[in-house]
Amino acid sequence: MLIFFLDFLLFSSITAALLIIRNIFKSYFEQIQNYGPEIYQLAEVLGTDAAAQVPPEAIAPTLDAVNTLMQKSLWLHYLLLPLVLIIFFLLFQSLSWKYLTKTPIKRTVLALVLPLLLFGFLVINLLSYLSYIFFQDGTSSPLLLIINALLLIIVLYPSLIIIINPRLSLESSLSLSLKKLRYSLLYYLLFLLSLSLFFLLLTLSYIYLLIGLSVFPLLFFLFILLFIFNKQREHLIGKLRR
Repeated sequence: MLIFFLDFLLFSSITAALLIIRNIFKSYFEQIQNYGPEIYQLAEVLGTDAAAQVPPEAIAPTLDAVNTLMQKSLWLHYLLLPLVLIIFFLLFQSLSWKYLTKTPIKRTVLALVLPLLLFGFLVINLLSYLSYIFFQDGTSSPLLLIINALLLIIVLYPSLIIIINPRLSLESSLSLSLKKLRYSLLYYLLFLLSLSLFFLLLTLSYIYLLIGLSVFPLLFFLFILLFIFNKQREHLIGKLRR
């Protein structure tokens, strides 16, 4: 029950963070829209012969204000959002794995640092790719996204071995991960599937929030997915124990 409560706190915290970030982004977007008529007027003037008579200091404040808002929006999505997800996931999952495996939090945190960094980069690459798909904004490579995901899958497996077997050294943990791979691969893939579905639904929820659609059906499926995730984690721990 405690484990589900911690996972529910993770789910609630991430949902609240997404809602707050969405509201901040909406505020930035509305402020940029408010500059629309002024920018339109400037564009009309600059497109005529009178452009040479417009002093740069008359244009600079508007352009600087819009540029600042756009930079804040980028920092919001490409820095703050991944950082919040990493912090919440590291906090609540460290507590959950400690309770399940009796592993010291320090060992759990150290084992999860690299996977969570890769996860942060995955979020950034995913947002860039979605921005490119939906808004044709910037450039994004699906190959980079796939490589990032594969690296995360590869690195997470030995990290879980390190967490689940707290008395093993790093070398012994890596050796055990190779020995256990054949017997635990199916359970690991199912664990990854539920985890991927969880973050896919979170991503869709955030997109729905941005465009003003109801997220309650997605939140319902996320809540159900928590039960599935808990069961698969228990089975995986049983398979990865020495």
